[in-house]
Amino acid sequence: MDYLFIDESGDIGFKGSNYLILAALLIENDKRNKSKKILKSLDIIIKNMRVGKFKKQLKNENELKGSVISPKIITHSIDKLNEKKNQVSIYITILNKKNINYEDNVLLYDYAVSKIAKNLKPKSNLEICIDKSKSKKQIKNFNNTFKENFSSNYKININHEDSTKKSGLQFADIIAWSYFQKYEKNNSYYTDLIKISSYIIEI
Repeated sequence: MDYLFIDESGDIGFKGSNYLILAALLIENDKRNKSKKILKSLDIIIKNMRVGKFKKQLKNENELKGSVISPKIITHSIDKLNEKKNQVSIYITILNKKNINYEDNVLLYDYAVSKIAKNLKPKSNLEICIDKSKSKKQIKNFNNTFKENFSSNYKININHEDSTKKSGLQFADIIAWSYFQKYEKNNSYYTDLIKISSYIIEI
């Protein structure tokens, strides 16, 4: 089983940020079934941060979010994720909202994620996890859009989960935030730290 975690940075409003960034963190399976071990190792990384050198800084934080945590924590998180670079890859949609004419903000998000679905290259059946923030109707539309655009023959299952309980979503948030800094604020410091295979889709 492969695992995919999707999160975003920027907003879906047309009067807010110039860019909407979607980041998908793909944890790949192999013959030794390492994907579950990678999932557990991400949990351990965050746990160690909370009881170790970042204990005070994370005391009042329920999750790692790029927009809230310190640059040192972001850098540390990226460094730790880089250690898994042989088992993970990243898919990024860079959506310049000036190039898109959408009346429905939610459909804008679904359009951005459809580009990831079309380009995904999993190695086995796929378990997809996205932050739980949509209504039942929006969840249905999102799921249908993803499935319609998914080009692989592997089976997929989509779950909408609480990001505070999913370390994969928290790392996806940090990746999305890093690319937001590059495109929205012309600051590539954090993306330059990422050494993981990345597939960039610019719209």
